[in-house]
Amino acid sequence: MDGSYPFPDWLKNRVTVMENKILQLDTHTGLVLVKPGQWVVKDRRDNLHVLDPEEFHRNYKVLSE
Repeated sequence: MDGSYPFPDWLKNRVTVMENKILQLDTHTGLVLVKPGQWVVKDRRDNLHVLDPEEFHRNYKVLSE
């Protein structure tokens, strides 16, 4: 997440924008800080996970239309 995209509906009520584009995210394990460049992923149980870019791209592929 680099701040270029709007928050999806499932994320809007669980995030607070802090200084320097850092996000405070309310997850199932408590509050987590998300730095620019990190990705927020929601799993099948609606748990949120913060992934570094390398981990995100290793586990997810871009879908084209």
